[in-house]
Amino acid sequence: MDVGQLLQEVSSDAPCGPNLQYDSAFRELELAAAGKPEQSIGESVIPGQDPTWPDVKDRALELLRRTKDLRVAVQLTHSLLRTDGIGGLSDGLSIVSGLVERYWDSVHPQLDPEDGNDPTLRLNTLANLADWDAQVRALRELPLVSSRVLGRVSLRDVERANGSAPASGEDEDTTPLDVAAIDIAFDELDDAALEALAVSARSSVASLAKIQSVVSDKAGSAGSVDLSRLSDTLKAIDRVLSEQIARRSPAAAGNGAPGGAGRSGGLSGEVSSREDVIRLLDKACEYYRRHEPSSPIPLLLQRAKRLVSKDFLEIVKDIAPGGLSEVQSIGGVEREE
Repeated sequence: MDVGQLLQEVSSDAPCGPNLQYDSAFRELELAAAGKPEQSIGESVIPGQDPTWPDVKDRALELLRRTKDLRVAVQLTHSLLRTDGIGGLSDGLSIVSGLVERYWDSVHPQLDPEDGNDPTLRLNTLANLADWDAQVRALRELPLVSSRVLGRVSLRDVERANGSAPASGEDEDTTPLDVAAIDIAFDELDDAALEALAVSARSSVASLAKIQSVVSDKAGSAGSVDLSRLSDTLKAIDRVLSEQIARRSPAAAGNGAPGGAGRSGGLSGEVSSREDVIRLLDKACEYYRRHEPSSPIPLLLQRAKRLVSKDFLEIVKDIAPGGLSEVQSIGGVEREE
C-alpha cells in the first residue's frame, strides 16, 4: 500500500476534497463496515454476520482518493487489521496520523465554525481507533504466528500461557497453550518475518503517539483523545515479539536458554544439531501429554527421538527389520555375525 500517495492532496484548490458524508459511496461503506446484526423472526434467530473486510478495505481506499476524511481512514484501519494483520494496522495508523498532521484545518469531518471550531466530532471519530469491539479485541485475537502443529497463537494465548491475563468466559471450553508450546510455534517463524512484525507494532505505537500529540497541540483545552487501550495492546505485542527475538540471539543460544524472558529449554531460530532436534521433539511430546493426552502422536515422536542418534542401517533395522538383508545386499554391506 502506498501510504504517501493516499496522503496526497485531492486538488490544489481543495486539498481534502469535498465532504462526501451524503454520497452513496460513503453510506455504502458505513453499511459494509457494520456487518449484519443478529435478527429474531418469531422463534427463529438468524445469526449476525461480520463485515466482509476486503470489501470494506476496497470501498475505503476508493473514497480516500476522492476525499480526506478521518471517518473513512478509521474504517480503512479497522479493515486493514483484519486483512493484512499488524502490518496493515501500521499502514492504516500512518494514514490517520498523516491526515491529522498535514490537514488538521481542512480534513473531514470539519471543525464546527459555529461553536468556536469545536473538534468533538473529529475527536469522537479518532477515539474509534481504540474501540474495544471494533479494534482492540480483534488485535488481541489476531494470530501473531500460525503454526503447522499448534495452530494460531495470539496475544491472548500468550497472556493465558504466562498467567498475565485470566481466561475469559469465551475460553472456558479451550485448553490454553503453555509457554513451551508458544515457543515452539514461534520457532516456525523466520527471523525476517518476526522482526517485521515487531517493526510494525512499534510503528503503530509511534503513529498513535503522533495522533495524540497533534490533537493536544491543535485542540488544546477543547478536548483530547484517549488511544491508550490500543497503544497498550500494541506495546504488549511488541514485548512478546521482542522476547522471541531475544531467544534467537547468539548469547541466548550459547547459554542454552532464551534471553530476557526467563524461560528454559528454548531453541534458537535455527535447528542446527541433533540435540536441538531432540529438545524440539521433547517439547512436542510435552505439549501432547498436557493438552491431548489421548493422542498417539507422542508414541511416534518418541520413536523418532530414538532414531536420531542411529546410522542408516540401524534405522532400517528399527523400522523395517525384514528389509535389512535386502539393503545390505544392494549396498554390498557384510552382515554382522
